[in-house]
Amino acid sequence: MLFRVSSTLLLLIIISVFLINGCNPVDKNHHQIRTKEVPDDLGQISALPDTCRYSADNPYSIEKKELGRLLFYDPILSGRKDIACATCHHPEFR
Repeated sequence: MLFRVSSTLLLLIIISVFLINGCNPVDKNHHQIRTKEVPDDLGQISALPDTCRYSADNPYSIEKKELGRLLFYDPILSGRKDIACATCHHPEFR
């Protein structure tokens, strides 16, 4: 019985080592991959531009604006057809 407990414990230790070691991303040469650093000054980054430019061959129209609004709130565009863009992208946080 003691041998069985020891072999089980040894197996758990080996599995734990593999799981812990597998959590660190490494390249083919087994060097740890550095993650991309986030810049310190994020104040210059914005999600949307303040103004929008329209090309001469595709000018602005009220109809296009309304179509965009309808599509933004329509869940049928999602993969499972149950989540609209506005579910995550809140227009009031623009």
